[in-house]
Amino acid sequence: MTSADYEIAPYRSEWGQQVAELMVYLWGADVRANLAYLRWKHESNPYAEQPLALVALHEGRVVGFRGYVALPFRISGTSDDLIVLCPGDTCVHPEHRMAGLSVRMGREAMRAYADRYRLFVNWSCTKPSLPGYRRLGFQALVERAYLTKAGWGGTLRYLFALRREDPVSKSRVRFGRNGELLVDASPRPAEMAALAKRQEVPSGSILLNRDEAFLAWRFANPLGKYVFYYLLQEDTLLGYVAVAASPNNRRGFLLDWAGAGPGILGEIMRGILRMRHFDVVSVYAFCLTTAERVELEKLGFSVKGLIPFLERRQRGRLPLLLRPVPETFSEDDFLIQGVDARCIENWSFRPIASDAG
Repeated sequence: MTSADYEIAPYRSEWGQQVAELMVYLWGADVRANLAYLRWKHESNPYAEQPLALVALHEGRVVGFRGYVALPFRISGTSDDLIVLCPGDTCVHPEHRMAGLSVRMGREAMRAYADRYRLFVNWSCTKPSLPGYRRLGFQALVERAYLTKAGWGGTLRYLFALRREDPVSKSRVRFGRNGELLVDASPRPAEMAALAKRQEVPSGSILLNRDEAFLAWRFANPLGKYVFYYLLQEDTLLGYVAVAASPNNRRGFLLDWAGAGPGILGEIMRGILRMRHFDVVSVYAFCLTTAERVELEKLGFSVKGLIPFLERRQRGRLPLLLRPVPETFSEDDFLIQGVDARCIENWSFRPIASDAG
């Protein structure tokens, strides 16, 4: 088959079932769950007027999909939204691979979205997909390295259960009050957004706008397994940490956090570690301020250890990728209101900005 045998077209809702069936090769075998995830992620995103996705068609049948998640950023000190697109969820049916469909869909997205958006940021490239992103002109911004806390016993328990998938109800998480921490299964978008708004960031930072609408949508992920740890003083929320549980419930990934003052993250993390809800706890290192990283390193978090070593061996050193949206771009396209987006120091990320999880 040649490229002329395929049509690249904007995704339409009526193709949802076909896409859900295709995505068994990426998301998993449960087509119904895939459809719910697709509807939430690509049809209900409050920052996109229409689904930002493309399909590859062969004889009228969907054989390829490439989705983009619109996320709200802004330059600190301003009120102008900068909608960043996160490319991911790229899948081509095995019978139609090696036809350049992924790159074709990527180039079509550049042409289709260039008049409305400035930047692509990709969190989820893999070793097989990285060369394709390179061909599309994506540049490495920073390594996606985790800080991880895990003892030898916890590491082994996590690794032995690596292929298991269980609901949170079968985990060691116990919901309810534990000292000053409330462990809950539900987000509090309004209160969380109010705390996030108080976080100090350097002037000129490109920061994720964690407002109520974003948090409410983001934590409505039908496939997400989230645990919320709220630090309360009577009924007043002083800080929170949102954690995503791994499929086997043995590992917790920090997704979002905020506090009313310095040291709150460390205080909540000490409580989480004390409760032993997870054998392994990880967070992307590049999402931490210097002070936050120091707090976690004092608690034993490190980029070293068996799990980081095994993950680097298996997956390689994978980067966070960045690219201006226009198909043809210049150096100036990386400048957002005078801020150079190629410098990781100019970003204020949270893992909740990832297109996954």
